[in-house]
Amino acid sequence: MPLGMPRNERAGVIQTRNCRPPWWTAEIAELRQKLRKLFNEAKRMGNCTLYKASTNRFKNLTRNAKRRSWRDFCENVRHIRDQSASKDSRQTTNGSELYSESRWQLVDQL
Repeated sequence: MPLGMPRNERAGVIQTRNCRPPWWTAEIAELRQKLRKLFNEAKRMGNCTLYKASTNRFKNLTRNAKRRSWRDFCENVRHIRDQSASKDSRQTTNGSELYSESRWQLVDQL
């Protein structure tokens, strides 16, 4: 390998893009920026009340966004499962061989 190539390409390392998680929204990103500014201000001035309130809001917002994203994902899995189950039952004489309710109990409990 030529030495003029970047190290990661010479080593065969594949770089991934820095992608945001599916639950990350513009509102969360904006609040995160404000939170960092408040942290620096609280560290400098010693007044933490506004920073703590914003931290709680950020935590609640991210927690709810993660839950919502997980529920959407589970609904998508459930929808795909239902489609494949009906397709499998048409293709086989006994659809229960390929479609087992016990596999999806955790998803259905959400």
